Amino acid sequence: MFGNDERYLLVMASGGLGGIRPNIDRQSGSLRNGPLSDELDKLAKFFFGDVQSRDYYLNNPTDRYKNAVKKAIVKESDAHRINKLSESNGIGDGYSWIKADTTFEGLQQILFEPEDRVSLQESCPEIKNDYQVIDKVIITQNDIEETLPFNANLNTIIGGRSNGKSTLSNSIAKVLENTNFEEWNEQTESGMFSFNGNSKLQVIWRDNQKNKGEEGKRDVEFLPQNYMIKIAENKESRNKHIENIVKSDLENYKKIVDYDAAVDSLQEKVGGLLREWSNIKNELSNLDVPEGDKKGIESQLSKLEDQLIVQQKKVNFSDVDRQAYQIKANELSSYQSKKEKYYENIKSIELLTNEEIVIEVNLSGLSTEFQSELQEFLSIQQREINVEWNSKLLELGKSLKLKRDKEQEEIDKIINKKKKKKGKQNIDSNVVLSQITGQITDQKSKLNQFIKFEEKQTELNKIVKEKEKEIIELYKKLKEFRETLIDNFNVKSNLVEIALEFIQIPFKDNILYLRENTSNNSFIDSFNEEIDVIINNIFSNKDLVYNKQKNQDDLVKDILNTQWFKRNFILKYEEDDFVNMSQGKKAFVILTLILEFSKDKKPVIIDQPEDSLDNKAIYKQLTRYLKSKKIERQIILVTHNPNIVVGADAENVIVANMHSVNEPNPNSMKFHYINGSLESSVKKNRSKIFLDSEGIREHVIEILEGGNEAFTKREQKYTTKHNSNN
Repeated sequence: MFGNDERYLLVMASGGLGGIRPNIDRQSGSLRNGPLSDELDKLAKFFFGDVQSRDYYLNNPTDRYKNAVKKAIVKESDAHRINKLSESNGIGDGYSWIKADTTFEGLQQILFEPEDRVSLQESCPEIKNDYQVIDKVIITQNDIEETLPFNANLNTIIGGRSNGKSTLSNSIAKVLENTNFEEWNEQTESGMFSFNGNSKLQVIWRDNQKNKGEEGKRDVEFLPQNYMIKIAENKESRNKHIENIVKSDLENYKKIVDYDAAVDSLQEKVGGLLREWSNIKNELSNLDVPEGDKKGIESQLSKLEDQLIVQQKKVNFSDVDRQAYQIKANELSSYQSKKEKYYENIKSIELLTNEEIVIEVNLSGLSTEFQSELQEFLSIQQREINVEWNSKLLELGKSLKLKRDKEQEEIDKIINKKKKKKGKQNIDSNVVLSQITGQITDQKSKLNQFIKFEEKQTELNKIVKEKEKEIIELYKKLKEFRETLIDNFNVKSNLVEIALEFIQIPFKDNILYLRENTSNNSFIDSFNEEIDVIINNIFSNKDLVYNKQKNQDDLVKDILNTQWFKRNFILKYEEDDFVNMSQGKKAFVILTLILEFSKDKKPVIIDQPEDSLDNKAIYKQLTRYLKSKKIERQIILVTHNPNIVVGADAENVIVANMHSVNEPNPNSMKFHYINGSLESSVKKNRSKIFLDSEGIREHVIEILEGGNEAFTKREQKYTTKHNSNN
């Protein structure tokens, strides 16, 4: 443009015989017409060209002159005859889509937004579905309807303080029954203002569906004021929000689901083993301890056997007879002991016949259909196993009874042996000998009880230790699960990265029955600092004091039945850890997170995000981000920052005004709205309606502090840096 008041643009052809673009690589040093092309390039406001030229003038400024700026390309047509339609470059063969008002000012916008305002393709570049775009809203105030159109891309709502900006966005969220909308409460003075009473709002979608649509499912993503800050500063809310976002990443979310299922299954197994361990411990503590003491019985038995020898010498009972009798007596004792063991096993088997084998498998991760199928299969297997189980028990019971009866036969044989009878007769014929023998038999029986007690005690203690080892080894897998999930989980999109860590839950958050004393406090501190060490030695005796009739076994079960770690999501932006960010940057990352990872393409309403962000983040990050995201989904943004409106190149600017004497609305309605593009410019006039007194551009400059500067920055961005040559 030559001069501020000139109403024309200089446009040149980029390629072909009449084009200025060099056709030899600049790097080769043999550039034809290079200096002349550069000077013409600097003069031109945009070019006629094709896709290749677009790539050259937009994406390869380094291939041109130093500090070259990006310039727009509009598709040219070099048709020489109307009937050249079948050939290339015929009339109607080239398509250029320009996003702007059909005015000279609208055309000028391609100078300032050469990448986003022009598209070279046959079909319309709009990619959004009609059911995911709000076409307009109809506002009724005092029985007067006002229709407010929306653009499919970025809509910004501006206006002075308390002029109805948030009322408009809140009302859309309210009508669509968004869960983040909270109605204003006069008593608590909290919530959000919206159209109510004599005022109402209706949402019309681009497919002509109204409000929530016929199926009642239409909604928006609504981010009210300070929403990002609240999420950023509350760890639990942030984790919950991030987890909902992660659900859209099916591959990574499946890792979490699989982890939870594995943990639940393992914890269930640990719980089952703990119950077995506890039952064995109870059986151990309930063992009947024989009367007397073992050493005393052994000493008494030794004395009685010495007395027996002396007494045998006094009667007709030779050493040979005594030895023969003693051998048979020992054999008899051995057979009787075996018989008793067989008898006890038979009783145990009889008790087992009343037990049913139950197959339990965690199927919660499956849908109902597959759960039913597998449950039916397991039921059949369970019935078959129980049939085989009972059959095996019956078979084993019969075998044990045969062995018991065989032992009885051996007992009967010994009793009827001549040597045994002779010895018995000799003993019976002598009162003293008989008494000593009876005492020996009694003490041997007591000693045998002690032996059986100790064997059972040893057996149960061994099982307890084995169970304890099994439980610890199984519980250790929880740590392996956590480490595996941490290593394999990584969600990343552009500059935002989501990772996982596990945070230990403090001891006192779950167990409250340990008294306050030195020993207990030391244990708790050690648990919080070195949980793995404590878990490994959890079954060792501990000098602790308990409340509420609890004991060490209760502590063991409570610790091992508890999940001591909870998931925490770690956010990074440009390799910067979330925890180290400023509050403003945290809020921006949360906003980025919401928009970046969501697979849902429904419209998003954002109310004054700049309240949570610093200016640097707004201009350099948020505006760039909004420009990229508005292509994918409709954005409705309430703001009082010009850098967002102008820098993000809002397609539709909505200006809000609340009626007053100095700034009146039509029909004195409380709120009034107008809309238009950034290039819509009307100089100040004397209209009685405040919003009609000037254009959108002028309202932006007037309402938004720094608005004029924002326009200047935008227009200078793609203005040649070689002003001396213009």
